[in-house]
Amino acid sequence: MRKQMKKSAFLLLATTLAITPLLSVPQGAYAVSSLSINAKSTKAGEKTTYTIKFESDKKTNEIEVDFDSDFDLDKVDTDSVEVNGKKPKDVTVKKGKITIELSKNIGKGDDVKIVIEDVINPDKADDYKISVDDGDSDDDEKIEITKGSSSKSGSEKNAFSVSLGSSYSDEKTSIELSKFTLEDKLDDSKYIEVIFPESSMVPSRLSTDDVEINGHTPKEVSVSGRTVKIKPSSKDNDEKKLEISFKKGAGFKTPSSSSSYKIEVEYKNTTYTSKEFDVKKGSSSVNSDYSVSLSDSSVGARTTVSMEVRLKEDLRYGNDIYIEFPSQDMLPGYMSATSATINGTQVSSANVSGRTISLRTPSNFSSTDKIRIDFKMEAFIKNPTTSGSYELAVKHNDVTYRSKSFTVSGTSVTPTNPTYPTNPTYPTNPTNPTPTPVPVNNSTATVKLSKPNPNAISGMTVGIKALGVGLNTNDFIEVAMPTSFRVPTMIPTNAVTVNGAYPSYVGTRGQNLVIYPSLAIPAGQAVSVTINENAKLQTPAASNVYNIGVYTSEERNPLFIRQVMVGAQNGVSFKVGTASYKSQGKTFPLAAAPQTVNGNTMVPATFIRDGLKVSTSYTKTGATVKSGNTTMVFKVGSKVVSINGKNYTMTDAVQLKNNIPMLPIRTITDNLRFNLSWDEASSSVVIFK
Repeated sequence: MRKQMKKSAFLLLATTLAITPLLSVPQGAYAVSSLSINAKSTKAGEKTTYTIKFESDKKTNEIEVDFDSDFDLDKVDTDSVEVNGKKPKDVTVKKGKITIELSKNIGKGDDVKIVIEDVINPDKADDYKISVDDGDSDDDEKIEITKGSSSKSGSEKNAFSVSLGSSYSDEKTSIELSKFTLEDKLDDSKYIEVIFPESSMVPSRLSTDDVEINGHTPKEVSVSGRTVKIKPSSKDNDEKKLEISFKKGAGFKTPSSSSSYKIEVEYKNTTYTSKEFDVKKGSSSVNSDYSVSLSDSSVGARTTVSMEVRLKEDLRYGNDIYIEFPSQDMLPGYMSATSATINGTQVSSANVSGRTISLRTPSNFSSTDKIRIDFKMEAFIKNPTTSGSYELAVKHNDVTYRSKSFTVSGTSVTPTNPTYPTNPTYPTNPTNPTPTPVPVNNSTATVKLSKPNPNAISGMTVGIKALGVGLNTNDFIEVAMPTSFRVPTMIPTNAVTVNGAYPSYVGTRGQNLVIYPSLAIPAGQAVSVTINENAKLQTPAASNVYNIGVYTSEERNPLFIRQVMVGAQNGVSFKVGTASYKSQGKTFPLAAAPQTVNGNTMVPATFIRDGLKVSTSYTKTGATVKSGNTTMVFKVGSKVVSINGKNYTMTDAVQLKNNIPMLPIRTITDNLRFNLSWDEASSSVVIFK
């Protein structure tokens, strides 16, 4: 990364950077001394990195680096500029001059190092001047630009191609750089630098699991501005071929504007430039007009669901595809892989999250863009409880395919007993006449964890308000747990109680707990199931909101599905229309109540500052929110938000309420990496890290 600074002297870098001939200018009573300037490449017309070092002779908080007019600074990414390894408070580039405002003053005698990326050298070989000014006087050095170029042009036969998982602007994507030949062999002690056209494409951090080099997990990965630095695995030592893959889940995004772009790879002072790749404008959501078939279209009925969709890109083995249903109540809390097929092939995994089911194709799946998805009766999908027309959506590689409307009609459903998978270790369910259910209301039923912090051995309490169908000792209650919870294969009966009595048997079916009561429970009676910490249930490592479903063997549909929060107990919460927020059990006032505008929740700027503890300044005309390397600027009356200097259009404009700007909470939490969830019990929005 490159940063600029004021009048300065620079120490010659003892690094692998190319040695740059410098013509020193005698220094007088300047405010810096020992100025040195080093360029990674001194070739004419080359895009390169400049490192400037000096010793300060005065206290200052602003530095200017002035390049000869023949240098091109248009490509300099201000977010990549560094001073002594840190991002300065502000960087501006104008007419060949880079002005750096420091977050912290430098003092007399301090050593200063500025790194500036993506400076394009003059087109002609000659000596050129670069000066450093601290506002009192300036010092300069001349750098010799030589002929030729070390860059491997994108027009050459060995230029690599860039493949994107999504080709639409501003979408999450995977990125693959096709195999190409290096000038030097790979060495696991040397960095490969991948330079993206925009810093907004690159996540703030990466792990080695997010990247593959020649099919291997790299030794080290780090992010600096728009550059990803990678040390290859020792398995690739002495290899001259290079192929790089960035996984979709890593957080990479396509550029925000539709255009043609290139990616550069730097290794051992040689730059390799890709062929151009295109990013398309507009939404990736399409109307596919495929039909949704139900085996039973009655209100609230348990049903099979089938659909045939034509995709823009092939669905391959090991791929995930997502089916988004109209409401969460249609889905169970848990789904077995045996419950769904794609093109007649059983999926390798099926996961439920909210109102979305994700299916993963197995290793024997044949790649195709035409797919048929079938959910069997065992999936326990039920129709909405209100008659009407509904749609669902299929998502693949960031493209959403919306269905035709399907109709659910009627006012009641004749229940039937579900067929549950059998397990030889469980007691055998007897064949009984179909019971007649009684009307029950479990809208206030609860699921609570005793220890909601991540990776905790936690107990659980399930409060069923009433059973629609009674249970005898050969029937069971089933608690469907999310896959990220750890459920032991064996749970002792004395770790569980049902209405205060130990059950006759407790078993597990995948992630689900199956509990046989020791006493009969009549229809209409409330049931309290307590699972103590001796059961050894373990919460997920990730703070989030998770769905838990509660069933019985005698009822066709789930009794209820509830959300539990893990890691959010120290979160900050607020209610729309209430001028206060809660934090750590205490209530604090707000100058204006959060409000909803066209489905978007807006909060006063003071909530961001006081509730989320994020640096926030505001006036009647706008607000600025800063956290880490992210700066967001909002203007009252405008739908445009500036994030790190780039403009994005929001759904609604920022408004003023009680002389305080009302800001879109989702825009802020998404960009600052907060978790945002809904607490149904208190009708509150909960925000936590």
